[in-house]
Amino acid sequence: MTVPENEKPKLTVKQVLAIRDFDAPKDSRMELARDLFMLSFYLCGMNAADLHKLSADETVKSRVNYNRSKTKSRRKDKAFISINIHEVAVPLYKKYAGML
Repeated sequence: MTVPENEKPKLTVKQVLAIRDFDAPKDSRMELARDLFMLSFYLCGMNAADLHKLSADETVKSRVNYNRSKTKSRRKDKAFISINIHEVAVPLYKKYAGML
């Protein structure tokens, strides 16, 4: 007997755009949640632990280089990841890098 794999829920483009365009009150938890979701999205799904470690001095570069916290102890390459910082992510990156 085969057990079907659970399918991970996926957001549609429309849903991601709705989150991006949500008008959250300034300096609210909703604004923080929206911004961090979008920053993670723009940075290829970077998880919260790694977002927390973003360095403010990285904002002058076009890439963010890091070792993924969740798997670095289990991989020979220490889970090294290098991601291009797309221009739409730069304002959020500058806003939160080194502050989380």
